[in-house]
Amino acid sequence: MRCVITIPVEFDRYCVSTTYAKMLADMVCVRGFALDELLRGTGIDEAALQRVEDRVPAQGMLRLIRNALQLTQEPALGLLFGFQLKLSAHGFLGYAALSSETLGDALVLAVKYFKIRFGLLDVQLRMFEDVALLDVEPTLPLYEAEPFIMEAFMAGFAVMALNLLGQIPSEISTSWRMVRPQHGSGWLQYLPEGQVRYGANANQIRIPIRLLSQKLGLSDPNSRKLAEEQCKRELSMLEENESIIARVRHIIISEGQRFPKLDVVAEKCFMSGRTFKRRLQQLGTSFQEILDDIRKDQAIDYLRHTNKPIDEIAALLGYNDPSNFGRAFKRWTGKTPSQYRHQQEILSA
Repeated sequence: MRCVITIPVEFDRYCVSTTYAKMLADMVCVRGFALDELLRGTGIDEAALQRVEDRVPAQGMLRLIRNALQLTQEPALGLLFGFQLKLSAHGFLGYAALSSETLGDALVLAVKYFKIRFGLLDVQLRMFEDVALLDVEPTLPLYEAEPFIMEAFMAGFAVMALNLLGQIPSEISTSWRMVRPQHGSGWLQYLPEGQVRYGANANQIRIPIRLLSQKLGLSDPNSRKLAEEQCKRELSMLEENESIIARVRHIIISEGQRFPKLDVVAEKCFMSGRTFKRRLQQLGTSFQEILDDIRKDQAIDYLRHTNKPIDEIAALLGYNDPSNFGRAFKRWTGKTPSQYRHQQEILSA
């Protein structure tokens, strides 16, 4: 019986603003590490980091975070990164929040357009009689990068409160699923210890309802309107791009190990092969890149969760020659399939 591993989340959909990738790269390089070493296996090059109006695919950002953690060996890197996230780092969304009338307006706006900046997390705002709950959950498995991302969000929220209110009200509290880190004392410079709880059942920020009506000092209706209009345009473009790439991935994945040719997928997308290639090029990708991303995802799942021989995995992924698979996998991850499997066995031991 053929074994097919289902990829639960389509990584291309959950992209991240290149601004954050560049900020992290700058932060690591200032510590004396080489940029090419940091970018290895991410699919991101130096030129891409300069295009801050673009977005980085989820896999590239997760790999960048893992590389940064491995190079620096700094356990508090997520907190340190988050402390750099002033509202201006969030582009037009940051400016729209800063020019909102009240804290509540700014939060509603931030939640509505959060995905245009950082698609690796899903943020939802729930209102009750006395309290507002900001729920924070990963949109896909974050693996080793999850502590970094959650701590960066915590610190970034603290910085946002300082930018908007000039202080962090003592009534705001946060709870997080992760175990309390040894470097948690770094939080104390921004947030009293009693306002942070670890080992909770949910990732959540609790804000008293009355605080949401607090006026913001830099409120400017005209600036807010202009900034939100730009956010709307970015969201519309993102959702349009997502729908095309998501459909291509769905068509490929639904074929199992019978990876379809470009013309077959183009026809199912109701395009000619030429139009299909041009449309993907406009989105900054190609059919081969999407196919390689799917193969990489499936290869990682096979290596992590099965004991299948590497030659068999290569065949399941459409490689007639296992050495070609080995070279491709090393290009994707910086490791051979054997090295990757061995590393995962050590981590899970």
